[in-house]
Amino acid sequence: MRHAEADIRNAGAQVVLVGMGTVSQTRDFVARFEVPFPMVCDPDQHLYRDFSIERMSPLGFFSPTMALRGIAAMAQGHTMGLPEGDVRQLPGVVIIDRDGSILFRYESNDPADHPSPEVLVERLETLSAQTADH
Repeated sequence: MRHAEADIRNAGAQVVLVGMGTVSQTRDFVARFEVPFPMVCDPDQHLYRDFSIERMSPLGFFSPTMALRGIAAMAQGHTMGLPEGDVRQLPGVVIIDRDGSILFRYESNDPADHPSPEVLVERLETLSAQTADH
């Protein structure tokens, strides 16, 4: 997302991240990973529920896809820390207009399933063109 920040802004959008950590954990996360976007703390997962973002089944951790992604991440030097929050909560992407209407949803199939920034920029540009036509 970081490398697409200017394209996202040029498409008329702003990225806001939502995490399950406390204020202190979120502040540490933003500093550690140099997150350039505002981040909302949602330790009780209200926003996740409000936007109907699903949780993974308990068996989801044992899927071949999850195992392969974990091995690939470790091979690239990524390590897992101790889990915090609801480890079964899946991520998602929601594009909301200024009126609060949901224009786009991306529902992840597993914790590592994210749309590419390029896909999001393309969607934002399409949505922007559609609203300009109306």
